Amino acid sequence: MLLFRKLNEKTESQIGWQNQEITPLLPAPSFAKETLSAGGTVFVILDGETVLGLISIAPGTTDTKPPCAVITHLTVLPAVRRHGLGRMLMGLAANDIAERSVWFLAGKVPATEEAEAFAQKIGLRQREWLAEMPVLDLSDVDGLRYG
Repeated sequence: MLLFRKLNEKTESQIGWQNQEITPLLPAPSFAKETLSAGGTVFVILDGETVLGLISIAPGTTDTKPPCAVITHLTVLPAVRRHGLGRMLMGLAANDIAERSVWFLAGKVPATEEAEAFAQKIGLRQREWLAEMPVLDLSDVDGLRYG
């Protein structure tokens, strides 16, 4: 059974990151802890004690008008990709920032065919007011629905 969890410092420390298959896909083994310590947000999808996917959101928002939350990292284990877990993580992030009355979510997209296709399918689009990364408008979230 899958478990979706918003990490805090206590729950993050309970994950044995050194034993996780996903750890090499993160910027650093201590990435989740560092993100939380800096005031960011981290969601994981677990199958038992195995982390299948992770999304992190930077603290605060951009200084653009309108303000925008920024995804700093999104990854799903290669063996379980294309099953909707990335969309689920994006949905968790979107819900979290909408609760803070932020209606735009942005993130850099790696220059891979798989990442670019995912970004297009969920509705990330370039906006004039934030040229450095594509943006998801949460008032138009059809791309987050699976199917």
